[in-house]
Amino acid sequence: HLYAPEAGLSTNRIFVFDSYEKEALENAGIRHVFYLPVGCGASWYDCLSLTKEAYERYSCDAAFIGKTYAEDEYHLYDGWKNLSEFESGYLDGLVSAQKSIYGYDLLTESLINEIFDAMKRVFPYQKREGNALSEKRILSDYLLARRVTANERCEVLTSLAKDFSLRVYTSEKTVKIPGAEMMGWIDYYNDAPLAIRSAKVNLNITLKSIRRGIPLRVMDILGCGGFLVSNYQEDMLEYFTPGEDFVLYESTGEIPDIVSYYLGHESEREKIAQAGYRKAKNQLSWELQTDKILCLIE
Repeated sequence: HLYAPEAGLSTNRIFVFDSYEKEALENAGIRHVFYLPVGCGASWYDCLSLTKEAYERYSCDAAFIGKTYAEDEYHLYDGWKNLSEFESGYLDGLVSAQKSIYGYDLLTESLINEIFDAMKRVFPYQKREGNALSEKRILSDYLLARRVTANERCEVLTSLAKDFSLRVYTSEKTVKIPGAEMMGWIDYYNDAPLAIRSAKVNLNITLKSIRRGIPLRVMDILGCGGFLVSNYQEDMLEYFTPGEDFVLYESTGEIPDIVSYYLGHESEREKIAQAGYRKAKNQLSWELQTDKILCLIE
């Protein structure tokens, strides 16, 4: 774990893709930490041929690849029913508020002691001795952030499926989005790039525990030359320009209108997708990021 006692060893060189995490680690007394966005595999994706058969198999108005986090595989949400009406109401309100806020961690900041104590009572966990991560941050990241993400992703996907052909690629077995084609698990290296290329619009809805960083899915989509619609992430703006390289939504309610507009403006959509692809490949390729790591650890 990043915040384990061993992380502080002087022989370590730790690379994190979220600039927030770099600051948090340094504030916890952990040194030799570097911020480095994840790389994009454009060189690999360029080798994959999109055949007519593959395009017909994956073509759709919009696609989402990843977990919704609505499937409670670790039973993280079970304790919710054991909270009092006030406690569950407080957390529901906090989750709802964070869903509308990008770039700020409301969850951890708003866990008052009374609610925090209740959470520890009904959501048992064991903090490893010496772990520098605060207990509030642990519960916030591994429970509340997932709950926010689940609500946000299911809400967006359900809304889009009403008016557009939507394909959802996920390993989750029990999640159903009304009106969407639930495609199941997809091979990350060989099939997902073809699905991204074949979709007119690709969605990134960031897991809320990623505070500022560029999610891997963003790099996957841009590296494939896919058209990206994404929420705000501070680190993204260091490399990519909204409206030129991708399309930024400021609230989930905007997404259907954004999708509708760009489905009707193909040349504009393709121009943005190609600009994002070129920047991802030229600035953040696997090869470039690997070279940066080797230079920094010398």
